[in-house]
Amino acid sequence: MPGGELWKGFSVLYVPESVSDSDVQNSFGQAGINEVTCFSNQYLPIDLKADSCEIALMSLNQKSMDYLLKRNNYFFDKTHSYRLYYVPVYYKNKLNQVCSVLNRLPEARNGQGKCGVDSKSEYPFIIPILAAIFAGLLIFFSKKKFFYAGLTVLPVLFTFSFPFLSSEIAVFILLVLLFLISNIFGRRDFIKILLKKYVYMVLLGFSLLSVFSSGFVSGLIFILLLLSEYSYFYLFRKVKILQYKKNHFNPVMIRSSFSVPLYGGKEKIIFGTLLGLTVLSFGFSVLSSGGTDNSASGGSISLPSVSAARKSADLPDLEEYYLWDYEIRSFPYKSVNYVYENASGTEFSRFEKNGDSVVYSKDVLEYSPSYAENVYNGIDLLQFNAFEKIMKKQGESFSAGYASNGSHRLSLFCIIISFIQFAIILISFAFLLIKSTGKAKRGRK
Repeated sequence: MPGGELWKGFSVLYVPESVSDSDVQNSFGQAGINEVTCFSNQYLPIDLKADSCEIALMSLNQKSMDYLLKRNNYFFDKTHSYRLYYVPVYYKNKLNQVCSVLNRLPEARNGQGKCGVDSKSEYPFIIPILAAIFAGLLIFFSKKKFFYAGLTVLPVLFTFSFPFLSSEIAVFILLVLLFLISNIFGRRDFIKILLKKYVYMVLLGFSLLSVFSSGFVSGLIFILLLLSEYSYFYLFRKVKILQYKKNHFNPVMIRSSFSVPLYGGKEKIIFGTLLGLTVLSFGFSVLSSGGTDNSASGGSISLPSVSAARKSADLPDLEEYYLWDYEIRSFPYKSVNYVYENASGTEFSRFEKNGDSVVYSKDVLEYSPSYAENVYNGIDLLQFNAFEKIMKKQGESFSAGYASNGSHRLSLFCIIISFIQFAIILISFAFLLIKSTGKAKRGRK
């Protein structure tokens, strides 16, 4: 989604390295923010005593150190130019006060950037609303209102899930194409006339490219949307055939598709509305997009996020945390003469005094789903604001990568494709007006 938090339930304050951590903590206190997760208040996320043999030998275990080093990346941006502070979302309004205080400090004014919050943009409701308005207009002009209304449900829902310019224009074009099909569906030669409308095939192709410019997932779901619309037509056709077989008398469509007006005489209204909504959407997307002015170069800042397009190997997940916990607890009992790369369990002996005798027992520490579950349940028992608590709130199967702060950024490819779509729609509308004007002149003669 464009906008919103990069982390579910948390806002992220990024502060230049030139500003001291003590100044940031003082600003939090003045603003009344008492819950902060940051680099300076982190400890080992494990319930072992500092003088235990497991902790003492931890520095000798490269695997355990790797996790801790990767975990530190959550508290810095990708270039390590900014420190990150994670604050519960209900403090979000107070973060603006913190930013204004910190940005007035000499260290911030003389540094290479300013303090800021991960994202201040809101969900772009105008995108799906415009799609719903256009769908409602086409339903009003459709000859088969209930049939066409069923066709518009999934495309409109698609814009709610992917509220981007590329997705909206693609849905606009798809709605017009479905409008044409619904008007002639079931008549003779309706497939032939659709294949002759090259402009819609071209627009549909550009729509696919445009949707994929927002991401592979949105493009894949748009393809599934097209298959769903085809299934709708197929099932509707099958139901009609069954009804024909049960009835003694069935009406027959005499006129072929070539003799039926595709737009129902509402070409100018439909194309005019399509052009207007496209321009409005494009203008809104351009005004609400862009980077941030918080860095010296004017570019965006890459922050750790669960909403990133791809997972980063430098940001560990909960599974890596479970393995780290197991490595810490089992390392002192592993033989230094044996490689335990593929071992799922570790055996070690225990000797306990029972009266006058010593009892020998053998314990097995095994990494298993139950072990991972115990570690997961123990996260909330950690006696500090461990980052693992934030990880747990994202969901057990979360993965993190790097995403840009600020509003959604329109890619150059998306702008080019959207402009081509608009140009084709504009040319088609102009051709339609010229054609209708020519017919009117011939009629007067």
